[in-house]
Amino acid sequence: MVPQMRSYDSEKICKWIDSEDFYYKRFCFYADLLEDYLTERILMSQINAKSIARNLEKVLMNCDNVNFDDLGAMEAYLIWHFLPRILRYQVTFHSLLKSDILPIRKNKIEILELGAGPAQALFVISDIYNLLKIYRKKDKIKLLENIDFHLDYVERSISFRSFIHNFIEQIIVKNKNNTGFEFTSKVPFSGTYKDVKELLDFRRKRMMAISELKREREKWTDFDYWENIDESKWYVVDRYNPEEREKYHKELIASIKNSFRYSLVVGCYFFTYELKSYINNYFMVRRVEK
Repeated sequence: MVPQMRSYDSEKICKWIDSEDFYYKRFCFYADLLEDYLTERILMSQINAKSIARNLEKVLMNCDNVNFDDLGAMEAYLIWHFLPRILRYQVTFHSLLKSDILPIRKNKIEILELGAGPAQALFVISDIYNLLKIYRKKDKIKLLENIDFHLDYVERSISFRSFIHNFIEQIIVKNKNNTGFEFTSKVPFSGTYKDVKELLDFRRKRMMAISELKREREKWTDFDYWENIDESKWYVVDRYNPEEREKYHKELIASIKNSFRYSLVVGCYFFTYELKSYINNYFMVRRVEK
């Protein structure tokens, strides 16, 4: 990634973020939420508390070989690693912003995290983009006027996925009162992908989606089709107007062609041997194709 030409002063934005002491406030906010979550889990039962204690050393010394869906393993991981990584990612992404490397543009910014665990990186990224939305009101920067971003993640562990869902619910309830900033996290309740294998053939996924859309389009001359179709699919189009239907079809094709394309892919954790192999093979194939 290389610095890009900007129509705003990134250093000025970073100074504003620092002057608001935002990162410290947000860190304390996450610490309070984590404490509430872990206290509830530990006090749930004596079995839970003992399981968490038994996993503390294992998680610290041999994290790569831990099944985080085992009782107490995920909570032990949170105790050791959640908050230090929040701080680490605040420093990292703030540096990307200051260096004009963080993706910022008019079109939607798609971000994917591989092996998200409890998704600290995505929580921090969400915070920073939300801060940019707030800053645009202060300086009225045109590029930031309609900034939009979408986050997604790959995570296999049911326990981590459950934690992310629960943590987002806690954020929604407590966010505004704790930080003074009126926004909530845009980390999704459930990531699209459970396994990295699902990521390795986006081209095929796009072609299949386009073929399916073209087959569906053949039915568009049948008025009964439009009468019975799910309303969410045609609320933006005059379904009885052929020109409108054609325009709608082209827009859908364009959206599919742009799907599965990411402005930023984050890999913040260690990769298992299996994950490393799939990623290496994927990029080797892409280099050969080029």
